Amino acid sequence: MSSEKEITEPPPAEPPAHLQTDWDFFLKQLNTKSVQIESYFYKATWKDNKAVQLMVSHIYDLSHFWVVSQSEEVDLIHKYLFDFYSKHQAHYKVPREHFKLGMYCITYTEGAYYRSILVNIPLKIATDTIAFVFLVDFGFMARVQLDQIYFMTKALYNVPQFSIRACLSGLGPVGSETWSMQAIERFSELVSNKPVYAQITHVNEKQKTIFVRLGEYDFKSNSYDYINDVLIRDKLARLLTEVDIRALKHADKKRNQRSGGARKARLPFSYPSFEVIEKGGCVDSLAAAKKLRDFSVFFFK
Repeated sequence: MSSEKEITEPPPAEPPAHLQTDWDFFLKQLNTKSVQIESYFYKATWKDNKAVQLMVSHIYDLSHFWVVSQSEEVDLIHKYLFDFYSKHQAHYKVPREHFKLGMYCITYTEGAYYRSILVNIPLKIATDTIAFVFLVDFGFMARVQLDQIYFMTKALYNVPQFSIRACLSGLGPVGSETWSMQAIERFSELVSNKPVYAQITHVNEKQKTIFVRLGEYDFKSNSYDYINDVLIRDKLARLLTEVDIRALKHADKKRNQRSGGARKARLPFSYPSFEVIEKGGCVDSLAAAKKLRDFSVFFFK
């Protein structure tokens, strides 16, 4: 007989004392729209010309990206998520019959656990294995396995979602009404995986969006090197004048009238809305789709 000891797996963890409370609250949020996680947008004090340090967590285009201003808090909560759900995932797995569009959940993808909103459910749950979720603390859309979806603890609903909607201030595309992939990729190169400073030029309370000039501080010149200006120098963006804005809105109004619509005129590159993107209503850009792994490796290192 071999003298080596038999290797056995550790016994499963005991369920936490608050398991039933968490499950009951999960069922409640399935059946009511009153359960909403507050955005950190309302926790911060946004003032015009205020400079804040943040990280760009996800980019759709230069008019639609998400930032995180509380990196240490995000790091703490995601370490907690990994520790808790690695230990208790068997007790918190959501049965497939309880999947519902718009529900809050925890999902496991790219080696980490994330607070999420379920935005797509496969029509054939019995055979399909992939769903799409919006990661509320980072502004990412992600694909997840159906068996990697868990319900949240009640306490997690009290932690505000950390991703904040943002838009580069005063810029528009060059030679087109939409942002080019070259502009998106260049913007991504300039801001990815490093803290940047944001000068806030406008705050849209209704849309929970900040308009910013992003930059890095140059200690030699004791000034900011603005990324907005770099994009203009690279001829990937242009500074919009009031005349430009009126002309673009007028063209949009004409198109809308021809199609029989009655909505308010908007800048063409402001489409789609943040709400549509966050609900999975449009295909994400190629540049953005590559960033979840890179950002996670940097953020949780």
